Amino acid sequence: MTNSPKRDKTILVVEDEETICDLARIFLEREGYDVSTVTTGGDTLAWLQQHHADLLLLDIGLPDMSGQQLLDHLDERNM
Repeated sequence: MTNSPKRDKTILVVEDEETICDLARIFLEREGYDVSTVTTGGDTLAWLQQHHADLLLLDIGLPDMSGQQLLDHLDERNM
């Protein structure tokens, strides 16, 4: 497999299952994306206050809130 060119886009993977999170990160990094990972909705909100993501890859069932609840929080905060 050849390395893809740097895409200069950041993807935040929000996933509490470690294996799924690692697989998503590895695949996306191989495609040239900058990837960060978090495991809870609260961690997502904190991360987004400090960083910018071009895309969220969001799990529906997080330990502290649902994916829909997280999206509602993001919408309320205009994030």
